[in-house]
Amino acid sequence: MIVEINLLPKKEPKNVVFLFITVIITAIVLIAAAVFYVLIDRAETQIDSLEKELKQTQALQAIEQQKLADMQSVK
Repeated sequence: MIVEINLLPKKEPKNVVFLFITVIITAIVLIAAAVFYVLIDRAETQIDSLEKELKQTQALQAIEQQKLADMQSVK
C-alpha cells in the first residue's frame, strides 16, 4: 500500500469576493475622480469667462464716466 505524504502547505482558496469588491471600489473612485476633474475644469472655465466679462464691463464703465465728465466740463 502506497501512502501519500504531502509536505507542502495547503493553499488558502482565493477570495473572489474580496477581489471583486476591490475592483468595484477602485472603479468607483476613478469615476468619481474623473467627474470631479470635469466639474473643476468647467468651473475654472466659467470663472475665467466671468473675469473677462468683468474687465470689459469695467472698461466700458470707465469710458462712460469719462464721457460724462467731459460733457459736464463743457457746460
